[in-house]
Amino acid sequence: MAQQLAERKIPIQKIDVNPRKLMNVERKLEVLCARDVQLKESAQRCFTAYLKNVFLMKDKTVFDVKKLDLEPFARSLGLALAPRVRFLQKHLRQLQQKKAKAPVSNAAGVDSEGENEEEDAKNGQSDSDASDDDIFTVKQRITYDDEGNEEVSQGPSEALKPKKIITKAALARIVINKNILPNKKVMFDDEGEHV
Repeated sequence: MAQQLAERKIPIQKIDVNPRKLMNVERKLEVLCARDVQLKESAQRCFTAYLKNVFLMKDKTVFDVKKLDLEPFARSLGLALAPRVRFLQKHLRQLQQKKAKAPVSNAAGVDSEGENEEEDAKNGQSDSDASDDDIFTVKQRITYDDEGNEEVSQGPSEALKPKKIITKAALARIVINKNILPNKKVMFDDEGEHV
């Protein structure tokens, strides 16, 4: 970074700080973060936001997330351990998968799959990801009648309709309309016959 600034003729001056006035505040920050949960969460958000910003920078010669030492940076924010950075883990996992999928050159030294991988990279998805998504989608639904007639419905548009929710008032109305007497007391004699 300093070399690029010097190439563009931006002046850089070194400032000497009085060593007697320098203090190490890492321990105090760790104690404060351990004591205050909100401060700790804020430090974790700061950590991940900084890494995201460095990751999204265009000039990877200067801004390379893999070259950053995350543990000392986390300690400087008062965190005992570096928090888990999911987007970085996902990115590293994707890089490892790309390396694992790297084509093996044959005896002639020509890569047979190189062109396909470049096309996949341009499209943004590989065919295996697209085929995995197709496995779990409903394409046809076949239902059989009692006579054995086959009926084919296309896709989830004709899926079963959810049942209508019946309230207590609606249930009471249905009982009254059917002339059923709810809560009727039935009397039996000693022999067990209806009175």
